[in-house]
Amino acid sequence: MEYINPDPVMRLIGPLNIAPVILEGKSVPALLDSGSQILSCTKALTKELHLEIHPLIGLNLHGVGHMDIPYLGYVEMHLQLPAPINWEGDILLLVLPHDDTPCILSTKVLQQVSREIPAECLQQSPPWKHALDAVCLADALSTELDQVSGPVVLSAKVKLAPGEFATLHGHLKLPEVLNKRVNVII
Repeated sequence: MEYINPDPVMRLIGPLNIAPVILEGKSVPALLDSGSQILSCTKALTKELHLEIHPLIGLNLHGVGHMDIPYLGYVEMHLQLPAPINWEGDILLLVLPHDDTPCILSTKVLQQVSREIPAECLQQSPPWKHALDAVCLADALSTELDQVSGPVVLSAKVKLAPGEFATLHGHLKLPEVLNKRVNVII
């Protein structure tokens, strides 16, 4: 029988998926965030590395709960991933005013690394394995959904007038996968 921790906080919050990376020659902890679309770093890190923050206008960012994400601009940095990954490249990072995790690597970098580095290297680093497994699963499901067609069972009856648009919610049976929610726009 599996032990279940009675503390709800411990059951709600999982461990951070952090791995060391090298930015501009300095080793820093990076959050490997397979759910993030944005690469980011802190203002404190840009100051420490003496980097110029370039202005960025017209980008509205929202996080969980549609909360605004403030930013100061962006920087370009040289990223190196140490052994066993051994990958490097130049990246743009959004500079955030907070001083939490110095760097967040998003899906964009994770996907690029997963395409360029042999799987056996990635498997040797638990944080990278965890992050890249999540990215690969999301990619597989996305590809699978792009290639599937069939009847959608709607969760409610809908009447549309000619020329009217609506977002409908329903279920679609997928091969080899049980019922998944999909959004259908008519």
